[in-house]
Amino acid sequence: MSNNRDFKKEYDIFQQKIPYQTTVVDGIEVRYQYGGNEDAPVLFFFNGLEMQEMWMPYAEKLRKRYRFLIYEHLICTFS
Repeated sequence: MSNNRDFKKEYDIFQQKIPYQTTVVDGIEVRYQYGGNEDAPVLFFFNGLEMQEMWMPYAEKLRKRYRFLIYEHLICTFS
């Protein structure tokens, strides 16, 4: 990554590769992104600051070696 990052462009590209999905847990709809190498261990990216997108660069760099799960914290969800 360069010093002159375009977060919006990076985010849009990542969203195209790994779009949000939804599931219902105990009656609550949760948005998440799940991707990466299906045969690899899972990395769980937890947030609590309404910034699950902050994990996007890490997931992008590690997705060939690991699976990952990024989800919206229930209190911070925009769903």
